[in-house]
Amino acid sequence: MKETEATGEAVGGAEKWVDDLQRTVKKSTDSIRRSARSLRENSTSQFRSIQDFIPHALNQYKTYETVFFSKVTEVLRNAKEHPAAAAGIGLTAGLVLLRGCKGSL
Repeated sequence: MKETEATGEAVGGAEKWVDDLQRTVKKSTDSIRRSARSLRENSTSQFRSIQDFIPHALNQYKTYETVFFSKVTEVLRNAKEHPAAAAGIGLTAGLVLLRGCKGSL
């Protein structure tokens, strides 16, 4: 008699454990599906925002590139027109930037 009661309790406990496991698996599956949907939606919106940003970034890059090269061209023209001043500035910069010469200045 005690064996059948113990067996019945064990079966009841196992059934409860299986039901809890099934509920947990279902909740986890639902949670995974929601997370996957959210990730897909967020990834799509982030991808769109990156696509919108790229033309703006390229435009800025081209602007800065144009300004940089025009400034370099201007400086080179000035150096060509005034070679003595360019040589003096270059010599002074070299003396200031060299490590060994700082002590003697």
